[in-house]
Amino acid sequence: AGSSLNHLWRELQRMNMQHTFKWTIIDRWFMHTGYIDALLDKIVHSIEHKFSAEQRENLLLLFSAHSIPMKSVDRGDPYVFEVSSTVKLVMQRLSERFTSKQIAVEGLSAVPHHQLSWQSKVGFLPWMTPSTEQVVKAVGANKRYENVLVIPFVFTSDHIETLYELDVEYREVAHKHGIKHYQRCDALNDSSLFIDGLAQIVKEHLEHGANYSEQYKLRCHGCVNEHCRNIVNPLYDLNGEVNGAQQRSKEL
Repeated sequence: AGSSLNHLWRELQRMNMQHTFKWTIIDRWFMHTGYIDALLDKIVHSIEHKFSAEQRENLLLLFSAHSIPMKSVDRGDPYVFEVSSTVKLVMQRLSERFTSKQIAVEGLSAVPHHQLSWQSKVGFLPWMTPSTEQVVKAVGANKRYENVLVIPFVFTSDHIETLYELDVEYREVAHKHGIKHYQRCDALNDSSLFIDGLAQIVKEHLEHGANYSEQYKLRCHGCVNEHCRNIVNPLYDLNGEVNGAQQRSKEL
């Protein structure tokens, strides 16, 4: 997250370490093939192993992302767009592979419907909606789907927000409001597809020879932090050359 990078730069300054390391940033990979394929693999595995053939006929895929405050959305934070783009690409790839018979699951005559929701709100200020809890309640109360697979796709590993919030709290909500089978897709965790995807992201970044992506320097239109989208002691200069390389060559 941008706030984490901002904190990193502040701490380097505070500890007088701003020239100790040279930095490049992998600042986004929400549509990378390795990430999308790893998510799709987890989703298909969950459909095959957590629902019967009969249950798959009436199944909703609920993509649950960590929410953010509406004040961040109003300032133009790209997170909501990027998260939505990931969902669209996952479902597009699922549809393509289902149509081409690359993916075939007993009892699944068509690609399940899907929805995006938001979880883990903190405090009393407005956050992005609809909340995952609201959607689970509505789906059960309106009898739209008997079976729900919740997909915590922005969480790269299982932790309290998946193991307790989704597995315990929202499971109780689901059963209370009439959902018969509520299951959660595992987070990516140690997925070999995901690990290979991360390695490919790093490889492509190093081969590209740039400090950051083309979008990194674009600040939110309502940004109030003048130091946002900064980078301390970047590896490459404006010409794409390694900073200090020419000077070191002269010294040698």
